[in-house]
Amino acid sequence: MSHLTGPVSPPPVLGGRRLPLVGRARMYVCGITPYDTTHLGHARTFVWADAAARVLRHAGVRVEVCRNVTDVDDVLTSAARRAGSPYDSFAAVQQFHFEHDMAALGVAPVTYEPRAHNHVPQVIALAAALVDAGHAYVSDGGVRFRGAGVPERAGLGREAALPLLAEYGDHPDDPGKKDPLDVTVWLPSRDNGPAWPSPWGPGRPGWHAECAAMALTTFGPALDVHAGGGDLRFPHHAYEAAMAEAVTGVRPFARAWLHVGVVRVDGAKMAKSAGNLVFTADLLARHPAAALRLMLLGHPWRQDWDYAPGAAEAAAARLDRLHTAAGGPARRRRPARRRSAPCWTTGTCPRRWRSPRTRADSPPVPSSACSPSPDRASPAARARQREPGRPRRWCRARAGLVRARVVPGEGGRGAGRGGAGAVRSGGGRRRRCAAGPAPSPSPPRAARRRPPRAGPAARRCSPGSSPRWCRTPAPGRRPAARRPRR
Repeated sequence: MSHLTGPVSPPPVLGGRRLPLVGRARMYVCGITPYDTTHLGHARTFVWADAAARVLRHAGVRVEVCRNVTDVDDVLTSAARRAGSPYDSFAAVQQFHFEHDMAALGVAPVTYEPRAHNHVPQVIALAAALVDAGHAYVSDGGVRFRGAGVPERAGLGREAALPLLAEYGDHPDDPGKKDPLDVTVWLPSRDNGPAWPSPWGPGRPGWHAECAAMALTTFGPALDVHAGGGDLRFPHHAYEAAMAEAVTGVRPFARAWLHVGVVRVDGAKMAKSAGNLVFTADLLARHPAAALRLMLLGHPWRQDWDYAPGAAEAAAARLDRLHTAAGGPARRRRPARRRSAPCWTTGTCPRRWRSPRTRADSPPVPSSACSPSPDRASPAARARQREPGRPRRWCRARAGLVRARVVPGEGGRGAGRGGAGAVRSGGGRRRRCAAGPAPSPSPPRAARRRPPRAGPAARRCSPGSSPRWCRTPAPGRRPAARRPRR
């Protein structure tokens, strides 16, 4: 008897290979070396990796994404020296800008984000294990991995592999290597660069060993999906997988690879050395983030893409067409709603809004005396209303919009603090509403401090007095003593 309640969805296919997943998917994404601002080549890789993770989650798979930060590298150290900053502080600033750009493009936060400088002990352990297994050897204070068979596994010949090793800084002409195809796992530190103690002397990790150590530490001996730029297929990804498989004995290291095609400008790869970088932050300042994401996803992920200056505008127009076809809101602005001035500023309020007491003796307040009510005015009007210091309840009481009662102005316990002609509005605050010139703007905060409180019998206000608190004692009476503060 079957207990299935519905059809079983087929496993996803990535790179032409079926990828059955049970429970969770372990996805490792090669991150950036934070020595410069994010450009479109970086953005395309990480947007496509985010799209792949979203598709797997939509299929009901729990995806855990690890995106590393290579903050120990010769390129980063050189850039930090030119900026006059420590390498770790310089990398943290560049990483902040990178994460800001990724958030703007809608890239979801990753589950793990290891940094290379925090995994130096794991790299030392990896190098020691490779030496013990005979897959690496010690030379000139460093450890080098034997890579004679790595290009063949990557589908390259020896003649094609050597120029790529030289391009990515693996120095095939290093005299300390037994084979030009060998790469560094641990290299001695030079030129006062960052260094950590090791059994072979002070030094730092190699580039390929950093990613291998971080991936093994985070997910164990194997991955379900390994994502990164297509230009990292060789030598970086090939040597990273070879080191992990040599130390664990588990093959393959990654069940599927997501090698995203590079971005080109006029046929040349977008790179800092070529001087043709297009920065993501500059495009985000001029175009919607959704349009840029659509532009990056608008081409097959494994193919290289030639960027043109009008690609962002074309993507924005395409996004509008998609919104229109889906019945959703297009990127258009709604007409602004026209609002007339409040009636209490123009004297046009209905007569029934005024109380019987204020209907006859409180003429409408002209627009120059009061600002509009903050709850009905625009933000600019609310800002202007605070400048004169004139309270809103005072203006509305003058206009008769608040039912007010006049407090007797004689001295004694029955006298209000505002004196004769004072109005107590609905909020319990007393304001003067007698006809006459409008009160002066409120004094500074230091001058608005409440004076020491005296007894009720000692407070007496004349009918025409303007201060809020009057402390002139009544004739024949002695001022009350001041209470000590607790």
